Amino acid sequence: MKRLLSLLAGVGALTLRGTAQIVVATPLDTAIPDGGGAVGVQSTVSVTSPLLVIGDVNVSLEIAPAAGDSAWNGDFYAYLSHGGQLVVLLNRIGRTASNSDGSPDNGLQVTFDDQAPGGDIHLHPPVVQPDPSETQLPLTGSWQPDGRSGVLPTAALDTSPRLTFLADFNGMDPNGDWTLFVSDFGTGAAARLVRWELSVVAAVPEPEPFVLLSGVGLVALSIWRVRKG
Repeated sequence: MKRLLSLLAGVGALTLRGTAQIVVATPLDTAIPDGGGAVGVQSTVSVTSPLLVIGDVNVSLEIAPAAGDSAWNGDFYAYLSHGGQLVVLLNRIGRTASNSDGSPDNGLQVTFDDQAPGGDIHLHPPVVQPDPSETQLPLTGSWQPDGRSGVLPTAALDTSPRLTFLADFNGMDPNGDWTLFVSDFGTGAAARLVRWELSVVAAVPEPEPFVLLSGVGLVALSIWRVRKG
């Protein structure tokens, strides 16, 4: 059964796939202030849907270099928040004690998924550029969120503990505001937030075995009575 879905804030398109999944695609193409630190880009969408309980959340994110420039992925900090819960997606990825600049990759076209086989995005190896004379390539694929929420972006390292995951949204009501925040803690590499996409899958309650068995028993009892009659 289809019901009316409304997008009350932000710029995007919200769709309901069947009755179990919400997808909100939000094109922006907005400049991320270079070296802005705590001053970044915030995008909020408000979801109204028939779904009641979150079973799984994934997020797709695209960051690209500004015209005539190149992005530097080790500069970026990003989080997704909803209902008082905040999950860190990026926290200066690639940054270590011996590499304070972090990942040199030129932008992102990634999906964040707690079960992604690529593992922790903070630890990904740099993308290999076949031709060193060409601009560095963007990072693509599916990755687990950075999750390093207990440390400031100015101090985040590979050894910092991962404290937040997308599964932290599970069990919550999907309706209401979802906010993506992206900022740049480095200078000299200008980038833009191109788009992001939120995917929410509803939790499906397990059937009660006793109820199912009882139903089978009642059917069998009815058949036995008919045959006996």
